[in-house]
Amino acid sequence: MTLSRDGKVKGRNDCNSYSGTFSLVKGNWLKFGKHFMSTRMLCSSGSLNFKFFESLHASKGFEVDGDKLNLYYDNNAEHWMEFKEND
Repeated sequence: MTLSRDGKVKGRNDCNSYSGTFSLVKGNWLKFGKHFMSTRMLCSSGSLNFKFFESLHASKGFEVDGDKLNLYYDNNAEHWMEFKEND
């Protein structure tokens, strides 16, 4: 996932490439836009494609830890998604 200073996000999950928008709310909440554009590849039955987008929109906080971005839900009580910088 790439987050740019102009509020755009793009990346690839296990099945599709995507792009959309985000904003920073209250200093520690990455609020993702409701409408992401995504390729429409045929995903395997075990794909996390739909869960991935649901999870992004459910996030309530984030933390940057070195080269990792951790997303949280439920007032930062539980870490549930981690993104690591590619080499």
